[in-house]
Amino acid sequence: MFTGQPAIYKDVTIPLKVKHGLRQYKLRTFLFIEQNKHKSTPWAKLAKKGHMIMWVISLPDNKFLYQVVDGRINTLKDYKTSPWRKKIVVLKKIQSLLSPKKTK
Repeated sequence: MFTGQPAIYKDVTIPLKVKHGLRQYKLRTFLFIEQNKHKSTPWAKLAKKGHMIMWVISLPDNKFLYQVVDGRINTLKDYKTSPWRKKIVVLKKIQSLLSPKKTK
């Protein structure tokens, strides 16, 4: 996906499509889509820094099943133990300490 090339699965070429500026593959009932770098989420911030982040979505119910970060697959039920989540929590704590306090 991140190379801009079609994917090959069991000798079948899956075309890479671009929709709303995001690269994606559709395979049967799954959608593989890259992280939108223009969002304000922690994942978008990581993607802006060059990390390769992709989501796997079940199409019948639009349920997010997996997240792939730099080649590592995380099931979303494992999200709380993901090393990326831990880094993001630490980054948020650092940002909150560095940001100016609001005065009333």
